[in-house]
Amino acid sequence: MSAKEVPDELLQTCAAAKLAEALSGNPGRRQMSAPESLETRSSSAAAAAGTVPGRARPQVLYIEDEPLNAELMRALFDRRPHLELIVAADGATAAAIAPTISPQLLLVDLRLPDCLGSELLPLLRLRFGWREVRAVAVTAEHGFGVGSSSFAEVWHKPMDLVHVLRRLDEWLPPDTSD
Repeated sequence: MSAKEVPDELLQTCAAAKLAEALSGNPGRRQMSAPESLETRSSSAAAAAGTVPGRARPQVLYIEDEPLNAELMRALFDRRPHLELIVAADGATAAAIAPTISPQLLLVDLRLPDCLGSELLPLLRLRFGWREVRAVAVTAEHGFGVGSSSFAEVWHKPMDLVHVLRRLDEWLPPDTSD
């Protein structure tokens, strides 16, 4: 099976038909564009943060449907302006934008409106070749552990903000703009 093929039985694990369509890559199906639920730090914000225009910043994809949690993560990333945070509000949006990005880290909420993050992660890895991209489960479910999942670790909500910043610094390239 090629990395572009997703078996039907895997697609059926997520509830939303939109997600299945986005992940299928089948040209006979309606192609999704990145909807309003996709947000990235704008180039003006990057310029204000002192990053060099045209230089690719390491990307982090955060799949999170709760606006307050997304805002909190944006505030954390404001402290790391050399990193680009991309927020998708659901699995379908993440799948729609996936061909256009190259994340170095995936942050995945476990309970999304259209699927479970633990089911979405293997689909993204298979379909978009992200097998080696480190992934973190971000959840309020305190009973969830890494176990047999392909998550590197779990960040429980409310998040330990110092720990999150430390992990970003450990796992992603440092700011070299000095």
